[in-house]
Amino acid sequence: MKRKQMRLRTDLCSSTLDSHRYLHRQRDEAQIRLRNSFSRCEEYLAANEDDFRRGFRVSHAQFSFIVEQIEPDELFHQGNMGRPMFPVRHQVLLVLWRLGHSGTGATLFQIGQRFGVGEGTVVLWTDRVLSALMSLERRFMWWPSPGERAQLRRELTNEHGLAGCIGFIDGSHINLAVAPARHDAADFFNRHHRHSFNLLAVVDRHLRFRFLHLGFPGSAHDQRVYRACALAQSPDSHFSTDEFILGDSGYTCDAHLVSLFRRFRGQESLDPDQVCFNRHASSRRVAVEHAFGVLKLRWQSLRALPVSLRSEVDEARAACWIRACVVLHNALRDQQADPGLWLTAIEREEAQRQYGEDFTRWEEHVSDDEDAVGLNEVEEEDERSVGQQLRSRVQIYASMWRQQRDA
Repeated sequence: MKRKQMRLRTDLCSSTLDSHRYLHRQRDEAQIRLRNSFSRCEEYLAANEDDFRRGFRVSHAQFSFIVEQIEPDELFHQGNMGRPMFPVRHQVLLVLWRLGHSGTGATLFQIGQRFGVGEGTVVLWTDRVLSALMSLERRFMWWPSPGERAQLRRELTNEHGLAGCIGFIDGSHINLAVAPARHDAADFFNRHHRHSFNLLAVVDRHLRFRFLHLGFPGSAHDQRVYRACALAQSPDSHFSTDEFILGDSGYTCDAHLVSLFRRFRGQESLDPDQVCFNRHASSRRVAVEHAFGVLKLRWQSLRALPVSLRSEVDEARAACWIRACVVLHNALRDQQADPGLWLTAIEREEAQRQYGEDFTRWEEHVSDDEDAVGLNEVEEEDERSVGQQLRSRVQIYASMWRQQRDA
């Protein structure tokens, strides 16, 4: 009898304990994180316009435009192992924050804590959004057609006296946050003592990027990068007769590139006409430096790219990161606001200290003399023999501009 009572009492306790575990079992950590992430993202989306713009570098309207452009991409509609995918707007929100910030506050851990997701999710969302932005590259960045080039020529001729010019070329270093863990890491070490990519770009008068050439390490000279790009390799596909792009003195003149005059070794000073040409052309060519400056001020991750280069896959990810930022720059160009509106007070002070009071118009750039150091004697001799007719033409332009200035 006692045994039967003891058994009944044990069964009752077991059933009570099981029911208690069922009713009060621990919640799934993944579900808790999902709800936390959703609420945090919605809270960021509900922020006022000023706070949102300083945090994510875009206005609410621009953010909606970006989401509308990439939301149809199949990457956001593929299976996720049976689990519902996070809203596209939340993924874009996280990636815009990551693109727009650099330093210790933009590590995987810090971003994961801010948005309530794991570090692996930060990487996954970043790769997904960057890939979607890359699919829009042809829509927002293209080489101008013959008709558009003719329009650019007319605008630059009428407004600036640059007859035949269709754009401006320059190179800029995209610094890496950490040194590459590769056998060729030394190739990425540039003259500023940083590891970087050398990004070549052509910009039109509206500060839109029209051509990019990316892949050379930071130690490569701008002229070397230009010789390898499609503009130099197949000029007939990109230029009509008498069309050219304007570059600084680090480039060598050819049939479709006019560079500023520079002093050769042993030459004390430039001729007055050459000085006049350089002064006039430099004031117009600054558009490309202005474009690079706006690009890096808005998407500050480009100041220290948080990609560790260990393999070709990492290099491809870095290239997608850079090109995606350029796509965003062009896509938002028509809706561009004063950079002071999407910079924090600390970032604005740093930009003024680095670039000057008019910080939106300049990007850190070496002098023409320093650029010329990287060219060897053979290239200097080539410049004397190549493009003499073009040199004669720009001499005429310089004389014309001097007459207009003195009139």
